[in-house]
Parts: sequence; structure tokens; C-alpha cells
Amino acid sequence: MKIFLLLIFSFKIFADSQDGLLISDSIFIEDVFEKKILSKNFKKHQSSLPKEILLNVLNDPKEQIPKIFKIPHYFKKSVLFWAQIYTQFNSNQVLIHDKNNLSIIYDAIDFSHLSKSGLPGHRIKKEKESLGLNSVKKIKQALLELSKTRKPKSKYAKDLRQHLIKIKLKTPKGISRKKFFTNLSKNIRIQTGQRDKIFQGILNAEPFKTFIHQLFKHFELPPELLAIAFVESSFNPAATSQARAKGVWQIMPFIGKKLFTQEKELRSIRNIPLSTIAALHLLAQKFKILNRWDLAVTAYHSGTKHLLLARKKFRKKNIDLAYILKHYKKAHLGFASKNFYSEFLALVYILKYKTLLFPLEGLDYKSIEKNPTFRYGNIDVYVSKCGLIPKRFYSSLKKSSPYISQINNHLISDNKIYKRGTIVLSDVELNPNRYQKLSWMQVRRNYPKNYRNLIKSNKCGAL
Repeated sequence: MKIFLLLIFSFKIFADSQDGLLISDSIFIEDVFEKKILSKNFKKHQSSLPKEILLNVLNDPKEQIPKIFKIPHYFKKSVLFWAQIYTQFNSNQVLIHDKNNLSIIYDAIDFSHLSKSGLPGHRIKKEKESLGLNSVKKIKQALLELSKTRKPKSKYAKDLRQHLIKIKLKTPKGISRKKFFTNLSKNIRIQTGQRDKIFQGILNAEPFKTFIHQLFKHFELPPELLAIAFVESSFNPAATSQARAKGVWQIMPFIGKKLFTQEKELRSIRNIPLSTIAALHLLAQKFKILNRWDLAVTAYHSGTKHLLLARKKFRKKNIDLAYILKHYKKAHLGFASKNFYSEFLALVYILKYKTLLFPLEGLDYKSIEKNPTFRYGNIDVYVSKCGLIPKRFYSSLKKSSPYISQINNHLISDNKIYKRGTIVLSDVELNPNRYQKLSWMQVRRNYPKNYRNLIKSNKCGAL
């Protein structure tokens, strides 16, 4: 079963039969389409959110977004697209769209019935791929038919033509009809919804918000940069990419080696506080090199090399990302790199207005702060002056810090004797004879792998 976008603003979708319509379980469609495009059996449903809510958020009604992260005109359409992906559709739903023009959305498919079918995971994955590819094939065939004639014969191509007319898509001057539609047929892409993952990410980040806020303050970086972790992983500490990037900030292994002590029994990249410290070191470096946040944010994802080459090529003072994306044609800046900043901006706004966009049943953001599961407050960074056995360490703090093992999930083995110089995190004061608390300045000035150097002159004391 398929779904129409709630796109109350500028996007529209076509359907050629009742099977071309999907009604989401959580976000219902607005009747914004011309009746002649829709199935005869289409029934109007009201949105679960006010019609103007997302566009209103992107207009920043409470003026919470700093000037440096206001949405430039060049990115407005793409930011709106990603904002909808992050708030309107869950991971059981996919949109089929043009990868160069995100305002062209051809279709949407809901796989919720598969998730509830009881089929094994590999079967569900195969069914999803098959349904998605079949839909892409139909769209491609319709576009190729339109490349040959203005009066297609198939109903699917006719409906597609009407849809493209409605969104005022015209063949650009200087390009033949055949070439234009043929190019469209080559640019079809499938995007999975992210609403449920983003909401889970918000819950994952909530316990660490005080610590993260302090980090940004002492690194003197805009707190809005936290949105990068949501773009990278939906703030999922267990996330691993095909390129082997790991953790909420998706740090690559070769970068991790420069930032963290490399020991088999340590997984610092998976630890939210430690990986956030590392990410802020990286972001500070990117900004120092590029001197603009639109470039530095993009560089976090795709590196600084091509952005520096572009700046050198154009010799334009204070060149911005929009100019580079318009004029710098390099394969390295592919779909992911071109859209990273748009995704980031969308999430900057979404996170600022999260209580408005994610008012799920039974969830009270005030009660979250009182819930003991989410009670981490002032987490501090310590370096062990002595050998450390996590099991004993946790046991000694069981009453005062019942969640100490969760904060220190980078220590893989509970029974291993970790070397002197091991990083430990705690939300309660630790014995200064055995643990040295680092100042925020020390945290900022040193990579985590070098924290152990800060205790060279300090001896292990008595309990």
C-alpha cells in the first residue's frame, strides 16, 4: 500500500490506482491534490499535525536559530524535503524522488504491513527491495515514454504527466524533450523515512544533554552542531556505516586512531561523551581551516580537500557552500555531500522545536528529566592514577551512581585490569587519590588519547 506526502506546501504526488495510495498510521494526508489525479476510492483524512506546523518551524517563529544557521535561499527546497523525511515518515516508509531536484517526488511506499507480517528479516528486506525496484521501474518507463511524446498512451505515464504539470515542471530552454526526460529517468532515487529513528535519537541524547551543553560551551562552538550527530547516525551509538564509521558521530577508524587510545578492550568511539569530545575537536579544526560553518559542517562528512580546492579555484573571498555546489563539478561531491548541509539545517530546526514536532503519546519532556534513567547531570572526565577493574569500580559506586556502568560503556570487560591512565567518566565525585578530574580546559586542549599524559607525575594513592 502506498502513501501520499503530507506536503501541505509545495510538493505533490500522483497515483494511478487505489494501490497508489497509502495512509500512514501516524501522519495522515491532507487533501491538497486535484480530485482528477486521485483514485475514486480516495477518502479525505485529517493530518495529525496542524497544516502549517512544519513550515512554521522552518520560519523559526521563536527566533531561536542563530543567524549563521538561517536557511539560505539555495537550500530552502532541499531543507524542506529533509525536514519532512525526519518528521513525517518513519522507517517503514520510502519516498521515490529525483535526486537532483528534491521537489520532484514521484511516489511513496509503506512497508508497515511487512513489518507486521511475522516474516523473517531477510524476507522482509527482499520484499522491500522488490517493491521499491518495481515502482522505480514503472516510473522510469513512464518517463522514457514521455521523452518520446507529449501524448503518452499508458495510464501511468498520463498520470505522471499531469503530476509534472501540477508542480510546474518544464523542459529547460536549450535541452530537448528527449534528453530532459531521459535524464530524469536516470536520476530516480529511494529515500527511507526517519521519523522514528530521529525520535529515538532524541531519547538517546536526553540523558547526556547537560554534559554535551557544557562541552559546546567550553569548546566555544555553536550547540546547534549537535545536529550533525543526528544526520550521521540519528544519534544511535550502535550505528556502523559501510565505510566502518562508528558511533553517534560516525568517526572513521583512521580518525579514531588519532583521537583515542587503541586497546582491544576499549571502544571509545561507541561512548557518547568521549565520541562527542572527539567530534568537537574535529569540528574546531574544520572551522579553523575553512572559516565558515557551512563549509566546516560539510567537511565533517566529506573532508576538507575538495572544499579547499574549490576555494582555490574560484579565488572568491569568503566563498560559501551554495556557490561551490553550483559551480564546482566534481564526482567527489556526490548526492550525500551535496545534501549533508541541507540535512543538517533541517535537523537544527527540528531539534530546536522537538517538543512541537514529536508530541508522542505518553511522553512528557519534563518528566524525562525527573526519571532516574535519565538523571545524568554533571558528568566529569577523569583519568585513573591506578590500575582499574570496572566490576569493582562500579560496585563501589552502586549507591551513589547506579548508572555508572552505562556512562562507561567504553570499558568492554568488567573483569579486566585496565592500565593506569584509563579514561573514566562519572556523575559523582571520585576519590582524588586514585582518579584525577580533568578541567574543561584540559579536555579541550588535548585529544582523549593524550589524557593519560596529564597524570605522568601523579602517583596512585590509597583508597
